[in-house]
Parts: sequence; structure tokens; C-alpha cells
Amino acid sequence: MEPLFSVVIPTFNNRGPYLLECVQSALGQTYQDVEVVIDDNASNDGTCELLTERFGGDSRLKLFPNKEDLNIPEGWNRAIRHAKGKYVVLLHSDNVIHSQYCEIMVELLERYQDKVAYSECNYFEGETPENIFAPVLSSKHCSHDRLTAGARAVAYMFRFQRMIPTSCTAFCAEVLKERDAYDRRFRWDPDMEWIASLARKYGVIRVAHDLAAIRTHDGQARSWKDPTFSEQYRELLSIEHTEGRTEEHHFLMDWAASNQDICRTLSKLSASLPYFGKYWWRWFKAEQLLWWHFHINYMRKMKYLVVCGLQYLQRKAGLVRPKTYKEKPQQTIPIDNKKSA
Repeated sequence: MEPLFSVVIPTFNNRGPYLLECVQSALGQTYQDVEVVIDDNASNDGTCELLTERFGGDSRLKLFPNKEDLNIPEGWNRAIRHAKGKYVVLLHSDNVIHSQYCEIMVELLERYQDKVAYSECNYFEGETPENIFAPVLSSKHCSHDRLTAGARAVAYMFRFQRMIPTSCTAFCAEVLKERDAYDRRFRWDPDMEWIASLARKYGVIRVAHDLAAIRTHDGQARSWKDPTFSEQYRELLSIEHTEGRTEEHHFLMDWAASNQDICRTLSKLSASLPYFGKYWWRWFKAEQLLWWHFHINYMRKMKYLVVCGLQYLQRKAGLVRPKTYKEKPQQTIPIDNKKSA
């Protein structure tokens, strides 16, 4: 029997086409054993009525209306507690996933008996474009990498100082026995700390195909302009420091520091080029640190190739004589004619 996969969708006043597209992408999976769990965070615009009208006849959809309006971490944790599947993904109500998302994630997680997997994603604005996903021919032959547990896995995931959206990340429900998924200390985007902790403890499978599409819109920009947004990242840096992970997570901390700059910039009506230049310089320095700290073997190989190249050029220029090997004289073995006769 195939394991159950839970697609969890938290909602709040999302009555509209974006939510319908999201739910349809979750129900339209090629993988059969899927449940779609929708946790409504006390909506007052008829969101639950719309979902019941459109998808009420599908037994795979489970709708949980709530009267209490919770903040992001607590609301997301409440939504995940409704999930009954072996594997879980938290899909935001304005995003969509590939029709083979669950199939590919289950295939890889079952094959390697791992706990966490995430896929690449693409970003778009406004209406969902047609043919947003490229076809993946086979879940058994999709391109992927396995990252062992530890700081290196976190570094690779955040190598370009970007967020790994929850809509891309599937995890085994067993990891929820040790802690809630999303830390209540973070009001905005607690998924950064959650995903980093998963990669640090369990490792992660990275799927090279775009299996999720992330919609960007004005609502996100409004949250970025909230003054508590950058304060959250300062709190994250403080936690990393007190837990003794400052050096091992320098890449994550610099990512957060860079986002503080972005938040301050978005809070202004206009931004000067030198300000963005400062951000890109931060990115360049963090990338250098990442390569130096986690790719020592790569640097050694590069050094070896450079040394071999210099030796070749020296031989071509006649500065170094190539080694010559003298041929050894062939030994003749005398044949006893009498014995052979």
C-alpha cells in the first residue's frame, strides 16, 4: 500500500481564483493516495462556502473552519496537525504545484528512506501562465542530489541567499514528534528557520526540476514593509549566536542581514543604485565564504589542474625536460634442446 501524502493549505480570506487554482493543483496529482487538508483561519469573506461549493464532492478534501484567528507560526502549526499522511507539504493558497509533485517526492523519500526533500521552483506575477511547468517524464529518473545532514546541506540550500518556500518542501511527519514545525518567536516567514533545522539534522534531497510555482503579489510587499519583518531576522541572528552556531551558519546569517537591507529599501518610495550595490556586494562576499568554507576539495582539484597546466607549459617552452625512460634489454631464455626433444 502506498503511503498517504498530505497537502496542507492554510487560508485566510482567500476567496478568489488563486485559491481555486491552488486546490485544483493539489487534487490533480498523478499520485493517488493524497489528502488535501485546508485549515481556514477565521475567514469572513465566504472562503469556506466557496471551497464547499467547488470541491465538496471530493472525499480527498478535508476542510477545517476555525473561529480563532491565529498568527502565521501558530496558524501553520494548527493546519499541519490535521494532516494524517506519512509525508506532508505546506502549500500556500496562492501557489501551485506540478501534477507529479507528490509522485516524485514519495518516490525519492521512499527510495532513500530520507526525511526531507525539496524541489526547485519558479516565480511569477499575477495570473498563472499557461504551461507553467515543464513535463517530467519519469519520477524514477528525475535529476536530484542528496545532501548529508549538517551545515553543508543548509549552505547548499541557501547558497544564493534565497528562501526555500514551504510549497517546495516535503517532509516526513515523524519529524514533528520532536517539535512544532514553525517557531512561534518568528512572526514573519518562520519557514526559514524550520527548513534550515531540517537540513541540519536530517539532510535533504534536492530535486532539480521546478515542481512548484510561487506567485508574487502586492500582499507580500506589504508584509516586507512591516517594521517587525527585519526585527525578526535580528532575533534569528541572536538565537544562532546563543546556540553557538554563529560560524557554521555564517551564510544563513548573512542572508538574513542582506534581507534586512532589502526590507529597509522596500520601505522607501525610491532606492538609489549604491544601496542595491551594497546588497550585491554582500551577496558576493557571502558566496566567496561559502565556496571557501564548504568546497575545499573543489579548490584542491582546481589547484591540481593549475599545477598540471603550468608544468605542461614549462615543458612546451623547453624549461623542463620531459622524463625519458630507457628501454631495458630483453632477456633471452636459453632453450635446452635435449629436454625439449
